[in-house]
Amino acid sequence: RGYLLPRLGARTGAMPAAAFMGALWAAWHVPAFFTPGLPHQSLPIPMLPFLVVIACFGVLLALIFNESQASVLPTMLAHLSLNVTLAIGGVSLSSVVFWRTMAALYVALALAALIRLRIRTAGQPLPA
Repeated sequence: RGYLLPRLGARTGAMPAAAFMGALWAAWHVPAFFTPGLPHQSLPIPMLPFLVVIACFGVLLALIFNESQASVLPTMLAHLSLNVTLAIGGVSLSSVVFWRTMAALYVALALAALIRLRIRTAGQPLPA
């Protein structure tokens, strides 16, 4: 994120870069579904909806990265807070309702992040 996002953003703009990074981060998580011993294999939702949640969270992380003047520390803390919340949050990870709620929440947050990135960069020409 600290290397690719600024370079991609300079070439394509903040919104496309955030969307691409979200998709790339989701793809990064695909092997976890095929690695024995990882919790992804026992999730109550199929892989694709989970990856949508991950991609949307990745877009949110891109906004956090951009808003923090390209610091990776806030994005690391956001990721850590999600993982800790999932680990000790008191919600069963086998709950379909939980995952549907997470999906709706992160899709909404990703849309808000994309809108924020669009507003923030409106009128700024893309570098040549």
